[in-house]
Amino acid sequence: TNGSRLNEELNKLIADNFDSIGFSVDSLNEQTNTEVGRIEKNKSMNIGKVLDDIGSIRDLSSSIDIKINTVVSSLNKSENLSSFIDRVKPNKWKVFKVLPVKTSQYNVSESDFLKFLDRHKDFAHIISSEDNDEMTDSYLMIDPVGRFFQNSSFGEEYNYSRPIIEIGIDEALKEIEFNAQKFHKRYENKQIKLVEVM
Repeated sequence: TNGSRLNEELNKLIADNFDSIGFSVDSLNEQTNTEVGRIEKNKSMNIGKVLDDIGSIRDLSSSIDIKINTVVSSLNKSENLSSFIDRVKPNKWKVFKVLPVKTSQYNVSESDFLKFLDRHKDFAHIISSEDNDEMTDSYLMIDPVGRFFQNSSFGEEYNYSRPIIEIGIDEALKEIEFNAQKFHKRYENKQIKLVEVM
């Protein structure tokens, strides 16, 4: 839900129990967020609410790390998120190049991806960028059915394991491509309890 259902009670729970929370913000434009799929109940994500919730969580816990995740695609490649990032002052900003899954409709060139990064160079000290190679096979994702899934090597579809509850984690991991070294590199020297609000 990307934080759309956060409320005072949940903000307090997060502030009291977590070291880090991540919000996915690809655009400040309502139409772009709708096209990207950052919607709930047919309404575009509310950037104002994201800002309010981050402020609330920070008020409750000044030590919590705030992370922003942004996926750069053909829809937002020309945007400037500086005003939002400057207001949030996140501890980390992860900027990803969109992965082609099922369609290459929203692909962005390496040049446009680098232009996006350059446009936000004032935040280079908190930006951690990942291209397609760095992302491929480096995330452990579980779908609502309880299966591990990964992007296909061909970028056209997802690959799924059988449900974890039926065959166990070890067997399910064998059914997908997963690079543990890439995964661990992302969290080197960090021992944190992490919640991602995607």
